[in-house]
Amino acid sequence: MNIKFKSGRKFYSAGVKFECQKDCTKCCEIEGTVWLTENEANEIANDLGLALQDFKKKFTKIVENKLTLLEKENEHCIFLEQGEGCLIHEVKPMQCQTYPFWNVNIETEKDWEEIKNICVGVGLGKVYTADEIEMIALKNETKK
Repeated sequence: MNIKFKSGRKFYSAGVKFECQKDCTKCCEIEGTVWLTENEANEIANDLGLALQDFKKKFTKIVENKLTLLEKENEHCIFLEQGEGCLIHEVKPMQCQTYPFWNVNIETEKDWEEIKNICVGVGLGKVYTADEIEMIALKNETKK
């Protein structure tokens, strides 16, 4: 796989550590759009016991001709519940599953260092190889 990076060098060539920290939810609190595929919307609707159209009416909007989750007034994810975490964790969208290994976060070492201010799991746990990081990033990019 060939992801284009500004520097041409991969700071993570020796791998980086990451382990999602249970109950952290910082990634669900950052401003941004959570894009959904039709399949993801259907999975979430099924998990919530809703018809797809009812789910879409209640929890989604269209941005740039693409389906997205709504955000709360504080810009947190609509499915983030204080004290409970992600209400759709088992069926969360690919975008959520691949965080923090998004291209925008792994383009430079500086970008990755900035993510440490948000994501307490960076630097902990499993060492992800460069190939693993790029495969995860690709999963998110090919979905868009």
